[in-house]
This record gives sequence, C-alpha cells and structure tokens, in this order.
Amino acid sequence: AAAINSLQRFTGTQQLPINQITLDFLQKYEAWLRNTPSSKHKKNDNKPALPIGSRGITLYMGTIRFLINQARLRYNNEETGIINVKVDPFSRYKMPIEQTEEKPVLTIDQMQIIIAADITQENKRMKLARDIFLLSFYLIGMNAEDLFTCESKVKEGTITYYRSKTTNRRKDKAKLVVKIEPEADALFKEYLDPEGTRLFNFHKYYATTNNFNIALNKGLAQLALKLSLPGITFYSARHTWATLAANECRINLYTIHKALNHADTKMQITKTYIREDFRDIWDANRMVLDLLK
Repeated sequence: AAAINSLQRFTGTQQLPINQITLDFLQKYEAWLRNTPSSKHKKNDNKPALPIGSRGITLYMGTIRFLINQARLRYNNEETGIINVKVDPFSRYKMPIEQTEEKPVLTIDQMQIIIAADITQENKRMKLARDIFLLSFYLIGMNAEDLFTCESKVKEGTITYYRSKTTNRRKDKAKLVVKIEPEADALFKEYLDPEGTRLFNFHKYYATTNNFNIALNKGLAQLALKLSLPGITFYSARHTWATLAANECRINLYTIHKALNHADTKMQITKTYIREDFRDIWDANRMVLDLLK
C-alpha cells in the first residue's frame, strides 16, 4: 500500500497504464523518492519528514517489480503471441545499494546481566520488557508482532507460528516450529493466555501490536539505563541470537538463515525434495543458550 500511495503522489493520478512504467520512468521515480520527504510523519511531530532512503526505495521498487511480473503472467501469452504487458524495465534497472545500519548486539556478559537483573514488580514496564526480550531470545528471535498475535498451542514441547513479516511472500507461509527450552518455561507459565485465545496474554493489556512494541522499547530503554548497557531495542534479541550463533558457536549460515525464518528463493526447489524438519535449528538454539549458563 505504501508503494502504491507513493506512486500516486509521484504521478498525481490514481490511474497509471502499466506500459508507461519504463526504465526512464523508474529512474525519474527513484530520483523523486530521494528528494521528496515521506508523507508518513505525525503532524504534531517537530522533526522534519525525510526521504525514505535506499532501503525504502528498494522495497518500493520490489513491490512494483512484483506487480509487473504478476501482470505479465496474467495478461501475456507468449505461446499465442498475446503480449499486453510490453514493458520489462527491471531487466535493466539497477536496485540502489542499501547502506547497512549497525544493529545493537549484546555480548554474552551483557545478556547474563539482563538475565540476572533484579527487577521488582513495581517496575512493570521494565520487567515486561526484560522478560519478553529474553523470551524472544529463547525463541530464536521471535519478533513482537508474532509474540502478540500467535495463536499456536504448546504441543509436545514446541510451538508453531508463521512469521508475519514474510508469510505472504513464502509458499510455506514462513512456517517455523520452535522447541521450548527450559530457560523459557517460567516465562511461558507467567505470560500464557489462560483462555487460550492466543498463545500469550499480551492482547489483554495492549490494543495493538504497535502499542505493545512501543511499551517494550520504552521498557528496554529504562532497563539499559538501570544496567548501564548500550541502547537496545527489542530487535536486538534477534540480532544478538544470530551474532552469537555465528561468531561464538560457529553455526553455519544456512542454519542461522533457516532459524531466523528468512526467505531463500534459491533453495525453494531443493526444499520440496526434503521432508520438513526443524531439529537442526533446535540444536543451534541449544548451543546459543548454553553460552549464557
């Protein structure tokens, strides 16, 4: 939706013939994106709106490429010579190089400090943030939205969920089965939804995923200040798990890739020949958690 809204702002119309999306069109659109402030900002925010940057441009262009490819599949028939969608601008268009942002990653010692921190019940936001940060880490970087919306039931010591960020872009719906390790047992008992509407009870206290995520990051900011740790966000749990898995446990990148539930289009055909199994990522998670003992 964001990419479509942006295109409408760029063209000044809600109707854009697909055959007008040429290489020249994309290059002019990219230049416009680099110099035009995003419309997504709060009116009462004093900070000026900024252009979306290379990451946003890549995402927008990826959406346009997907739509063009889908249109070609639907409206073209090369066998019969029917070519309604004549453009193929992405055969020559070069996606912008994204500038990688350094993500906050914690050391083993810093993770142990967080685990051992004595946080009273009076500091509800800080305690929630610490607990759910650790829960995410124990569940291989499960993000806030999936923790909030997950409707899985615990079955044979595992939970099954579909990563919301990529579920619509994957044939397997971004399915992941995670084993509940002993470190997570107490947190599961404390935050399970007693009614079983969802896996956890967060939806009883926060109206939306966004509100839940805001509360977590505010609590983590308080936690970092209390423990004299560098600024961290909820996503730091995911980045820390991946970094410890790679650098300390020497787990191969494919297993880490699978554990983080990233899309891998190059491996999709091969995966159809292999019976689904998640024991390799369970073993990887056990190795990472053992670092913190």
